Amino acid sequence: MKYYDGSRPDDPKPIGGGAWNSDNVGSEVYNFRKTGTRYYGFCQPSGNSDKIKLEKIEPEWQGNRLDGVTVVFIAVNRIKCPHRQCVVGWYRNAVVYRVRQRLKTGKRKHRKYFAVAKVGDCLPLREDHEKHSGSAESGAHDATEGGGSHSR
Repeated sequence: MKYYDGSRPDDPKPIGGGAWNSDNVGSEVYNFRKTGTRYYGFCQPSGNSDKIKLEKIEPEWQGNRLDGVTVVFIAVNRIKCPHRQCVVGWYRNAVVYRVRQRLKTGKRKHRKYFAVAKVGDCLPLREDHEKHSGSAESGAHDATEGGGSHSR
C-alpha cells in the first residue's frame, strides 16, 4: 500500500495475510481514508483474535474502550526496508476498542476497525516516508504486539 486510503491499481500485492488476501481486501487499506472528520483504523490482533488486549496498553484496564491512545501503524515497505517493518502513520488521541467495531453508515458500511481518531490528530506517511497530510507532530512509545502498535 502506498497511502492506506483504499486500494489503487499500482499498489503492490500485500505481504502476509495468507489466503485471505487472495479473494478479499483487508480493512487496513482504509486506515487513512477520511470518513467524515475521522479515520477508522484496523489491525489484525495477534493469533487471529477479534480483540485488542487493552491491558497491554494500560495495565489492569478492565473497560471496553481506552481513550487518549497513540496508535502507530506499521507494515513492510518493499522499497525502503523490504525485510523489516516501517511506520506508515499514526493516530494521536485515539479511542481504541477491545472488540472489533463496524461502521454503521456511509460508503464503507460494515468496514471493521479497532481505533478511531480525528483526522487532525493523525499523520499518514507516504510509502517513501514523507508527510503527505495530517497534522499530528510526534510518534509513540511503548508499542505492543498486533499489526498496529499502540501506546498511551
